[in-house]
Amino acid sequence: MSRELKNKPLVEAILEVRWDVAMSNEFPQDPTLRLLLGVYYEKIRGEFPYYEQLPTTAIPDAIATGVVQHRFRTAPDSWPLIQLGPGILTFNSTSDYSWPTFRPQACQALGKFVSSFPNHAALKFNRLALRYIDSVEFDHTQNDAYQFLREKMKVEISLPDELFAGHVVQKRPSGFTWESTFASSDPDGQIHLRFASGQNRERPAIIWDTTFESTDEPIVRCAMFTDEFGSWIDGAHNLVNDCFFKLIEGDLERQFS
Repeated sequence: MSRELKNKPLVEAILEVRWDVAMSNEFPQDPTLRLLLGVYYEKIRGEFPYYEQLPTTAIPDAIATGVVQHRFRTAPDSWPLIQLGPGILTFNSTSDYSWPTFRPQACQALGKFVSSFPNHAALKFNRLALRYIDSVEFDHTQNDAYQFLREKMKVEISLPDELFAGHVVQKRPSGFTWESTFASSDPDGQIHLRFASGQNRERPAIIWDTTFESTDEPIVRCAMFTDEFGSWIDGAHNLVNDCFFKLIEGDLERQFS
């Protein structure tokens, strides 16, 4: 069961699904997208009636694979939302997020996409990803991000003290990025962790990104089937959720509760 936080640090939760795009004259091209767009919209317009065509629709097909071009919302500027483009579908949530709501909506967004696709034999998924972006306000000019990560999140990043001898170079980082990827066997895939300096709502912050993805064909094929995909997204969420709470255990969890 997912634990809910009253003051959650969530910036965005994203389900991302990708599939192979057919080649035409040696360039990737998605000939089904225009037909798919209309059929899919008819299936989701009851919940997501507000349609936006994004400026990225002007990108040539040859370089548009994986670029979202169409967005569907419940109302202007509202969340959650669905995005669609050549070879990519995403379901996005932000401050409205709760797992009991996100899960069925994300599953429905994918299920209606699959049922809208004109040729199931040609639909070859290649990536499933569940991604969470979180943020905590942090002034890098006054505080040491590495010390914060070590004391508050149990993440150790260090460099030799000799690099800062003579005080020519400040030991406190003014900006940083750290990321690693780890294989997972249950569920089968990889978990990515990324920490970086950044901004959230125009305030300096530490941003951390936790993503679970599967790319092996036997696994990603589950996106074609409602029950099998439900098992995948539950496993992905359990792993990411466990990682999140282990990282914030202590002061941060009390701050967010």
